[in-house]
Amino acid sequence: ACNIMTIIHHENNDAVLDSSNRKFQPPFPRDDEIDLIEWLLIAIKSYKTILIITFCFGLIGYGIAKILPQKWTSDAVVVAPQTQELTSLDELKPQLAILGIDFNVSEKDLLSLFVRDYDSQILRREYLVTTDYYKRLIEKVAANDELAKRQILDSLATKSFASFSSELSKTPADTAYSYYKLSFTADSSEEAQKTLEGYISVVNASVEKFIAGKIQRLIDISLSSEESKYDMALARLKNVQDVNINRLGYALSIADAAGVKRPLYSNGTAIKDDPDFSIALGSDGLKRKLEIEKSITDLAQLNSGLQDSKMIISKLRELKLADINFTAYKYMMKPNEPVKKDSPKTALIVLLALILGGITSVGLVTVRHVIKNRK
Repeated sequence: ACNIMTIIHHENNDAVLDSSNRKFQPPFPRDDEIDLIEWLLIAIKSYKTILIITFCFGLIGYGIAKILPQKWTSDAVVVAPQTQELTSLDELKPQLAILGIDFNVSEKDLLSLFVRDYDSQILRREYLVTTDYYKRLIEKVAANDELAKRQILDSLATKSFASFSSELSKTPADTAYSYYKLSFTADSSEEAQKTLEGYISVVNASVEKFIAGKIQRLIDISLSSEESKYDMALARLKNVQDVNINRLGYALSIADAAGVKRPLYSNGTAIKDDPDFSIALGSDGLKRKLEIEKSITDLAQLNSGLQDSKMIISKLRELKLADINFTAYKYMMKPNEPVKKDSPKTALIVLLALILGGITSVGLVTVRHVIKNRK
């Protein structure tokens, strides 16, 4: 009986253990190990699917690269102008110096003025609205959408233009001499080069206008000063002439009253003449001198100082600043037509799309195989 009870007890315990094991057993067998060989065989077996999906991703990447805005950058490098760029300005400086105008502008000053105007947002906007590039961009915008047009113009003026000074570089090769690198970015290489080249010409014309205006201002100041001096000296001579005429008139009256008709020194007579109203010439001489004094209308013809001043005034008026034609920079590299675009990088985008397509296709094939096995 004891043996029978013991057997029953063991059987009951085994039953409980079996029941417990069945309760916590997962519905599917678990296998945490990945069979790489099997996975590789699955990928090889489905290589057509993988190639097709990867190729489709590559096409999508290529399409995205073409849809994205294209960016081409044209560059130019300029330095301070040299003698050949400043010929007309150098020819003008001696003429100004002779006329008493001190005008001196260095090559470095001209380059600084050029870069200053290049960075002018006002000048950029004034130039851009006249370009074919800007007009083509706003063709896609509604005619009455002024906000969109201003946004395009603002983006071009602030982001497309750029300037870099070698003085800001930390590379020793860049600091050997001073230069500026100018650039413009557009959606085509031709537009980038054309727009940058045109803007550099506009900036140079702005510098020419500034220098010509500065010289003209100095000329106007000098001319006004010289004319004032001339008028003052002429007025003084006029006052002297009026006094002389009055003195001669009084002297003539005294000579007539004294009966002195001929010069007193002609007969050897020694007299003490009146210092204020001299009658030594006699009435005939005084009358003739009075006629001559009254006949002088251009007082400057008898004064060398006024003649010099008159000549300076004439020369200042004859200066022609329209002949000034100089370049405020010297090209080290003219605006080039870029042969390689900045972005988007088509090859890189397509490569990334192919990698993504390969990963996605392999993942899809693997998931499909697992689902198939589960079923």
